[in-house]
Amino acid sequence: MKNKLLLFVLTAFILGSCGTSVDNSFTIKVDAEHVDGKKLTLEKRANGEWIKLDSAVIAEGTATFSGEILDPEMYFLNLEDVRAAYGFFAEPAEITVKLDAQNTRESITTGSATQDRYMAFLQEYDVYSNQLREFGQAYRQADLNGDEQAKTDAEQAYEAVEAEQSAFLVNYISENGNDVVAHYMLFRNSYLFDLEELEAMILHFDPNAQSAYSKEMFDRVGTLRKVAVGQPFVDFEQADPDGEMIALSELVGEKYLLIDFWASWCAPCRQENPNIVAVYQDYKDKGFDVFGVSLDTSHEKWLEAIEADQLTWSRFGPCRMGQCCRQALWRAIYSTQCAVG
Repeated sequence: MKNKLLLFVLTAFILGSCGTSVDNSFTIKVDAEHVDGKKLTLEKRANGEWIKLDSAVIAEGTATFSGEILDPEMYFLNLEDVRAAYGFFAEPAEITVKLDAQNTRESITTGSATQDRYMAFLQEYDVYSNQLREFGQAYRQADLNGDEQAKTDAEQAYEAVEAEQSAFLVNYISENGNDVVAHYMLFRNSYLFDLEELEAMILHFDPNAQSAYSKEMFDRVGTLRKVAVGQPFVDFEQADPDGEMIALSELVGEKYLLIDFWASWCAPCRQENPNIVAVYQDYKDKGFDVFGVSLDTSHEKWLEAIEADQLTWSRFGPCRMGQCCRQALWRAIYSTQCAVG
């Protein structure tokens, strides 16, 4: 009798489990005043690209989106004719966004527990950001006034607060390894940290609480390991302006080779180009060469930038390793140059 009862209970449990499904649906109701007729687009960022999820036209001050989402993710609302997008954490829930079209930063999201935790973090984090803004303004004012002592004081104060903010961020990420908010904040600020620092922080990530952002960080660490000092270079080939294919491995040898990742639209890259040109002119006859890798998607703008910046070395071309190449190099290497001997 006991065995029959146990069999009945197990059968009922199994059948009940088979009929159970996880509800991953979400609803986002957007309240936006005085913008009727404007198009509102729901998007997210993935692999460095904007991905359109849905769109709606605001009518009578509202617009509604619905769909399914497995894990909490940062979604963005883009309002027609408004440059600044509003980001918030979406998750399986009924979410309401009170969208301020005049100042998207003042928009308010309710119904998302992840967003609540995110806003609680930002409330503390922004204390440092506000101080940094104040000291930055003080530095600029002192510079205008020609007050060197005030400039020094503002610079030292800025650096001290910057160190405090960084320590706060690292501590938060390390103590909240199972929270997507911590994953996202590391993802957003990963360029601030070197490989060892990133590795130390992702060690605190709970493997049972993975997110899109923790996966990005594990991928980034893996990429950084591959391009770390002392590691063999990753070979690739690309076409030069004349269409001739050339591989990196063809250039690595006795010469000192500078691999320069740049783009016509990258202001810091363009500002650095004259310095690279000067070094190239001084040392090209002494075993120094440059291999330029452009992240441009416009062939015309790429050629225009080459001519304008007087990039006279012959070995350069647009990145042809696909979209993943542009994202991996831009994120993993981040700076515009790395050296290969």
